[in-house]
Amino acid sequence: MKKIQLILTSILIFFIVIGGATVKADEYEAEYPKIIFENKTDVVKVKAGETLDFTVVVKNVGDEGARYITISNSEKDAPVYWETAVDTYTIYRMSAGAKKEVNMSLKVKETADVGIYALPFNIAYSDNDHTEYSNKQSIFFEVTKEYSKPLILVKNVKNTPEVVTANSSNRLSFDIYNSGDLDARRVKLTLKGLSKDGFMVKDSIDNRYFDYLEGGKSKTIDFDLLVSEDITKGTNELQVELQYFDQDNKEYNDTKTIYINDVKGTEGDIGKGVPKIIVSSYYTNPSTVTAGRTVSFYFTIKNTHPTKTIKNMKAIVDSEDGTFTLEGGSNSFYVSELRPAGEFSKTFYLRAKSDALSRAYPVTINFDYEDADGNSHSSTEKINIPVVERTELSIDNVNGPYEMYLGNTGYISFEYYNKGKAVISNLSVSLEGDYSSVNNTNYIGNVDPGTGSYSEIEVKADVAGDAKGTLVFSFEDSSGNVKTIRRAIEGVVYGEEPAFEPDINNDIPMDIDYDEDQLKWWQIALIGLGVFLVTMIVARLITIKVMMKKIEDEI
Repeated sequence: MKKIQLILTSILIFFIVIGGATVKADEYEAEYPKIIFENKTDVVKVKAGETLDFTVVVKNVGDEGARYITISNSEKDAPVYWETAVDTYTIYRMSAGAKKEVNMSLKVKETADVGIYALPFNIAYSDNDHTEYSNKQSIFFEVTKEYSKPLILVKNVKNTPEVVTANSSNRLSFDIYNSGDLDARRVKLTLKGLSKDGFMVKDSIDNRYFDYLEGGKSKTIDFDLLVSEDITKGTNELQVELQYFDQDNKEYNDTKTIYINDVKGTEGDIGKGVPKIIVSSYYTNPSTVTAGRTVSFYFTIKNTHPTKTIKNMKAIVDSEDGTFTLEGGSNSFYVSELRPAGEFSKTFYLRAKSDALSRAYPVTINFDYEDADGNSHSSTEKINIPVVERTELSIDNVNGPYEMYLGNTGYISFEYYNKGKAVISNLSVSLEGDYSSVNNTNYIGNVDPGTGSYSEIEVKADVAGDAKGTLVFSFEDSSGNVKTIRRAIEGVVYGEEPAFEPDINNDIPMDIDYDEDQLKWWQIALIGLGVFLVTMIVARLITIKVMMKKIEDEI
């Protein structure tokens, strides 16, 4: 009898253990196929213009197999593009717990700015019953070096012959130079300022077109001009209108002025006149001067006289209203001699006042010099340099979303402060990565200089597990340019929160969890069969024992 009791007890324990073995399932796993990127938290570093190579570890964290898994890129605003036509990857089968490495290669745009970007992917798949599922995962990469945008300058302007006389022909030549790192594409230039009383193009074609102009390279442009007999004597102007694009198809427009000096009449004496100095070209690097920042100021001066030499020239660079201060040396320079039509280039470092408002500010260059006969002369050239107000938005104390359940919402809080001198306009917050905002865009509004506040946004998680995302703060500076600031966020997202159901079966031991939502149908059937068999055996034994007792009593 004791052996029978031991066997029954063992059978009962066996079925209970089998039924309870999967109750303590990994809370990150799903009772269906679930495809994720296991290494999505890795941040790949790359330079602008280079190839972004990375390996995605695809894993099925569900407890059922997945079929026909497709991984496709949804680029959004990430500065990358596929060098090949293949932008979708397919895995035909993945069993529960299986992993597979997928190698990907994309090109980072040359125009990419330094920063961290999210590269989102859509994942679609089905289970063995052809039920379809979808998921979103992101890979993060960091652009560590950027290149300056294309910037075309006009240099080395020449006239052949050097002396321009009325009622004659003249060849105008100049170089267009791309001072940026990146190529200028679809470059179109048009010569403006032409008229029947001044200069006209001999062949009537006043423009030139090039597919591209490489960064740091130049091209020489020629125009054959007809000089009117009624042309104004002295200095005349023509304009070079420029239009070009970068890799992102962003359009750039600029107009450069060309000075043609000492134009003579048919009877003019080219040996007469006072030599004159002009600023023939200038630019700043970076091209946008921000209040409170230092830029290099490059300019070229030219002796416009065709025959006379300038000697003992002293020049002083000055900011009339004190907007600019010169850094790293004296504000003057000396040139011993500048030959006819000769040029001289100089670079200064200027720092704009931190509280300068957005507009153009004058910089003057005062010249004192002598001609070949020792006569003293002076002149002044004025250059207007545009400045944009300093925009500095500080984002601090970003907190959340910490831990949350899939399907629930949480909050992310942060503090923002305008440290700049200009109003920040239309500040808004959005999310990228594994989180999404309950509201598509969270609008904050304008932020005055020296002010800030605290804010929070409600978010939901799109994936379970270790989740990462990016807060994107977008705003406009005083010039209307849109700028962004990114802040990384991370947290833990659990599977859907289990519903609470009270235990009404008091006979079940408290240390065994019979949550039916966590049991498979075959486990439930097996437990029921075990209980039924045990009950039948116990009932049978009791019946036999009763019958044996009756027989003993009769004996």
